[in-house]
Amino acid sequence: MSSLSIRVEPKYLSKKECLIKAREILDGDLIDMDEKELAREIYSHTRAFYWFKRFEKIPGPHLIVTRADPIDLQDGGDRWIMRLLFRIVWLICPGSR
Repeated sequence: MSSLSIRVEPKYLSKKECLIKAREILDGDLIDMDEKELAREIYSHTRAFYWFKRFEKIPGPHLIVTRADPIDLQDGGDRWIMRLLFRIVWLICPGSR
């Protein structure tokens, strides 16, 4: 089972940039995931990181910030509940900065 970690970057607040990064990872055969699923995970981690970073001094948001970066990717993706959350974030959040 392959795994990979990437750092959160402001450019990943763009769905287009997340799709580009997903293609880059998949073209390098670095992980076995669907392109859209991978892009949604990158995007959701980045959204959570920057949104909760504003409240980082509070223990709950601080935990989310520390878990959002780096983005740990693994073959097949995260648990089903997290994949569902990533899909929801992808659908309801705006796609660019």
